[in-house]
Amino acid sequence: LPVAEGEPHYRIKSECSGHDDEIILSHEVIVAANGEVSASLLRRPNLKTFRYLQRHYHQQCSKLHKDAFNRKNWDVVLPEI
Repeated sequence: LPVAEGEPHYRIKSECSGHDDEIILSHEVIVAANGEVSASLLRRPNLKTFRYLQRHYHQQCSKLHKDAFNRKNWDVVLPEI
């Protein structure tokens, strides 16, 4: 999903992506996988999010390195105030 300007999102650390392209994850995916209340508490994608991605975006996920599914390899990017 595209990330709107000013929307919080998640970015995989560049050394863990295995790709030259930047890999980002919309906060909307976190909400879809976990619900609004839980999503607001998360600072990184969790196992439930990764399962959601693999179920609904199987083709894209199959191209990613296994490190992309380790939550310690992600950082939250919050909008600037």
